[in-house]
Order: sequence, then structure tokens, then C-alpha cells
Amino acid sequence: MRRLFSVLNAFNLLFLVTAATFGYLRHPRHMLIGLLADLSAVFALCLSLALFVGAAKLVKEHVGRYDLDLELIERLNRIFHPFFVTVLICVGLLVVVGVFGGTLLMYPQLARIHGAFAVLAIGAYTVGAFRIRDFQRDLSALVAEVDDQAPETETPGVPADGDAKDGFVPDVVDWRRNSTRARAWIAGGAALVVVTLHIELAVESLRWFWVPVGVVSAALIGVGVVVSRRRDTRS
Repeated sequence: MRRLFSVLNAFNLLFLVTAATFGYLRHPRHMLIGLLADLSAVFALCLSLALFVGAAKLVKEHVGRYDLDLELIERLNRIFHPFFVTVLICVGLLVVVGVFGGTLLMYPQLARIHGAFAVLAIGAYTVGAFRIRDFQRDLSALVAEVDDQAPETETPGVPADGDAKDGFVPDVVDWRRNSTRARAWIAGGAALVVVTLHIELAVESLRWFWVPVGVVSAALIGVGVVVSRRRDTRS
């Protein structure tokens, strides 16, 4: 898996450098190449985060189910927290580059700022690619250690039955919980505002269209706030 991400990150770095070169040369295909490179890099970062979260969930499940040493969770957190910050910074810079790139259609005077953020994003992605590789190596070693400590079963990857410790609760997303549904409502309302604002800056003024967008966004966020204040009666 680490080899796959190494190849993917190398491709994305070449893609990003090509897009930046097209921009400095004012190539007519710069916007298309830049958008594709930006999306490809963000996809690779999000994919690595998704795989990392999945592996972390497996570790927590095994520690809880088989009553393993809680030090394993602490080691997992020491790996995950800097990993998450690294991915967040890289994705954030790439998103900023994309937003400034879109605004150049209406505000070409922002080209220098867009170019500066592009160089910064490429540098951050380069450093981040090496850091993420190290994080994945450490996580793989931790997963292997946890797997060695877990009881063996006839079917690989299937937990043994009847040996979960008292009070063990699987680490799953429960959409019946009010807190989870509230976050989904609020995130939907906020995402609608962000997308509409990007269209406003990158394409054209939406003028009166902001009224229904604002109403819908406020309604979504309002529902989320109401749901979050309800007492969760799920047993």
C-alpha cells in the first residue's frame, strides 16, 4: 500500500508542477490542467486519510474487544494527530489555490497571490508526501503488533466470539444519535454557503439567488442546532 501511495504522490507532484508551469507560461489549458491536478492531489490525501482512519478503527476495535493494553491506543493517537494535521494543511492549501484560481476569471489582479499559494502548496505536498509515508509505516507496524496479540480464529480477520471485555462498544457511526444527525445537517448548510460563495467569486454575481440559498442554508443549520439540543433517548 505504501508503494501505491508513493507512485500516486509522485504522479501528483509532477501533475502539480506541470499545472504551475502552464500558469506561469499563461498556457490556455492552465485552468483545466490546474483543476485536474488539484483534484487528483486532494483525492490522494483524502484516500490516505480514509485508509488511516479505517486502520485506526481496527486497532481500537481489537483493543476494546480483546482487552489489550491501552498503551496501543495512546501510540495510535501519537501517530494519528500529526498525520491528520499534515493532511489538513495540504488539503487546505490546495483548496485555497483552487479558489484563487477560479477568481482570476473576474479578478486577474490576484494572479500573483494565486501563484504564491501554488508554490506553497506544492512545497507542502512534497513534505507531506514523505511524512504521510512515515506515518503509514508506523501505523502498519502497530496494526501488525495488534493483530499478533489478538486471539487466532479459523477465519482470518474475523474476531473471535465470546471474548469481548465487559462494556465493550463497537466503534461505529450511529446515525440514530442526535449528535451525529445534527452535525450532518449543519455541515450540509455550511457546505451550501461555501459552494455558492465560490460560484459568486469564480463565475459571476448571483445577486438575488443568494436569498433562497441563505434561507435553505439557515434552515439546514437551524435544524442541526435544534436536533443537537434534543435529549438523546436512544437506549
